[in-house]
Amino acid sequence: MTKKNKYKSNPNEISLNNLKEILDVLALVESKGKYFNKANKDNEYISMKQVEDILSNLYDSKSDWGRTTKTAKAIYNAHSKFSKLQGNKKGSHFNVVKDYILKDDPVYRALFIVGLASLVLDKSLNIDFLNQFFQQETPLSFLMLLRYSISQKAILSMEYRSDRSPDPNLISQFVPLTINYRDGHWIMVCFTLERKLFVQYLIHNVISIKFFKINDLSLPVTYNYPIKFDLKDFYKNSFGLSVLQDRETYTIEIFVPKDFKSKIQKRRREGEWISKGEDFLWKVKTQDLNEVFDYIFRWNGAIKIHAPDSVKKIFQEKLKKFLE
Repeated sequence: MTKKNKYKSNPNEISLNNLKEILDVLALVESKGKYFNKANKDNEYISMKQVEDILSNLYDSKSDWGRTTKTAKAIYNAHSKFSKLQGNKKGSHFNVVKDYILKDDPVYRALFIVGLASLVLDKSLNIDFLNQFFQQETPLSFLMLLRYSISQKAILSMEYRSDRSPDPNLISQFVPLTINYRDGHWIMVCFTLERKLFVQYLIHNVISIKFFKINDLSLPVTYNYPIKFDLKDFYKNSFGLSVLQDRETYTIEIFVPKDFKSKIQKRRREGEWISKGEDFLWKVKTQDLNEVFDYIFRWNGAIKIHAPDSVKKIFQEKLKKFLE
């Protein structure tokens, strides 16, 4: 932030340093400047003049923040889905559509990730949850191939080694739909053309991947039919990673003391919560009982299986094996 910035008219065309400054502006609007200006901590708005004054004090190498604040608003509003950065005589604020929250807007999440990236460049952040991507020989190229293929519905083929088998398999003709981070794993959810099914693959188990082509000279082949996919629906019967075809789905009620509800909700978003006096029953679904059992073990007896009895019996039998 040492040089005066030359912004272009297109809000997509900005430099990394510009983007860092824009993140500063958006952060001050979100917090109403509470970390830097005590007078604003209970106010509904913060004026852009106040934002500019705070930033001028923080970064004395730059005095004119007016264009930066305007660009921040343009960038955010050009990509937001259900929130807008708005202002009036009272000041500026994020206006969010009813029944939505700011943190769920894709542009908010994207900018948050950019903020993390800026810390990596500053050597102020260590990120170790990318290791599964870095199993690839060229992880950036791998990621960009997936980005292109998801956006264009390009058909891919890959060599893949399942955790259940030591031998690699050829997965031919699938369309990647989304990349998902779930239960500590990076996953590629795909549509298989042969079986017409939605299937997930672990990123770190991909040995090699390439475009499906008619011949060596042809362009990548794309899938030109609609694919209706909903990520939430895909995992509706899953507690962890498992999404299995033709497998029984178990509905389990887990007893959770009142003091543990918020602790669990910070970690897991699945399931339905039912009041039981002062405590709660957490109703979840799974196709793999071991995923629920393993999670309950982590809480050292604080949470327990309440129902059904058939699942409680299976859990008890599993516990006995540890004592044999």
